[in-house]
Amino acid sequence: MKNKSDKIFIFIISLILASSIVTTYAFFNANISGNVTTKNINANTVNIELQYSENDPTINVSDILPGWTGSKTIKVINNGDIAVNYKLVWQSLTNNFDNNFVYSINCSNNCSGLSETFVPKNGSNLTIINNISISAHTTQTYTISFSFKETNTDQSANIGASFTGTLGILEI
Repeated sequence: MKNKSDKIFIFIISLILASSIVTTYAFFNANISGNVTTKNINANTVNIELQYSENDPTINVSDILPGWTGSKTIKVINNGDIAVNYKLVWQSLTNNFDNNFVYSINCSNNCSGLSETFVPKNGSNLTIINNISISAHTTQTYTISFSFKETNTDQSANIGASFTGTLGILEI
């Protein structure tokens, strides 16, 4: 009886091993179909990154007086082999200023900026500039300038106000 159970055991192991080999071959077997005269296959990569000045993605502003200005610089880098379209966004934004807190954006290397506009109040993934194209192996540099405008009127409603925003990019 022992001899028969050994044969069954060996048969089952052999069956498992054979099915594993067939399954592995089927999994790793790849076919390229199309023009039989094609000799080259082009594979392109997308590799876009965002670098922040001071290595900090967040802008924090509080306890400022009218007339205050500040800025943040970011770089969008396309290390890939093809052009990419993206949009510049506020990944997160909390703005407690009542009014007169504005920003503008200047961009270098074939990209659009933004003229002075009020900073939005609150939200996430809020589009700042849409449909920006960046060529392969290119860097675009944005300078975001902020200002708490002096109006020569009572601005005490903004005492203790704060702003926190995180800039980001989304591939489109």
